[in-house]
Amino acid sequence: MEEKLYTIGETAQLMGVSVQALRKYSNLGLVVPEYVNESTNYRYYSFSQFHLIDKIKYFRDLGIPLPEIQRAFATADSANLAEILREHQQKLEAQIRQLQATIDNLSWYIDYFSYSKQHAGYKVPYILRFPKRYALYVPFSSYHQAETQLFKLRGSPQGQQLGYLRQYGYVVDPVKLGQGQFAPLHQFMFLKEPPQQPQPPIQGQIMEFPAGEYLCLFSGKQLENGAALPPAPVGRPGGALVLAVEYENNLHEYGSNLPCEFEFYMG
Repeated sequence: MEEKLYTIGETAQLMGVSVQALRKYSNLGLVVPEYVNESTNYRYYSFSQFHLIDKIKYFRDLGIPLPEIQRAFATADSANLAEILREHQQKLEAQIRQLQATIDNLSWYIDYFSYSKQHAGYKVPYILRFPKRYALYVPFSSYHQAETQLFKLRGSPQGQQLGYLRQYGYVVDPVKLGQGQFAPLHQFMFLKEPPQQPQPPIQGQIMEFPAGEYLCLFSGKQLENGAALPPAPVGRPGGALVLAVEYENNLHEYGSNLPCEFEFYMG
């Protein structure tokens, strides 16, 4: 008995694909119609071709690009197909890692932009424990000059390889801070993770802040809470470490207008 043929429209409806997709499969040589009427140019498919169309549809649902499916069908080797699927799996896993990193960054920025609102009215010192932190830093002379230097370092080929958290901070002079003066020694930008074998120009521009407890107070740089600032711990090798970490409370202010969390390292 002669095998029944189905029009391209009937085939598309039966297999749950579009007519345009069937035409594309034909142009790529994946599934060529069983019969083409020369006078009308109508295309017809046989039942035996349905399983090929279904395989292609299944692979497309997995996100396999048509050129990769074409490469797999060229050899008809299941081992070759498995390798193509493995390659696609690895690409998806890399995308998942990238998406998770983006989600983590979004979570960090949500906390960052909410932080100042939560702490603005909090006048009492509090203790926070931080892990070891790393930052790209430059000596401070002025907001303009220090940030320009940071931009230059970040824009270098070596600097572009670092992952940043867009949060600026300062290592401040603890003695002058005790006198009510905000006197930065260095300006820095936090890094997401420790750099691996930094090369010039960022070599020597990476600062490490020790893990441990920090006595903290939220204040403006004009030290409106100056009287409430705790004394900087003394007796630590290399002198007391005091950080002023900026928190943006709007999208227009920067530099001296932004509030800070003053962090006094306690060990």
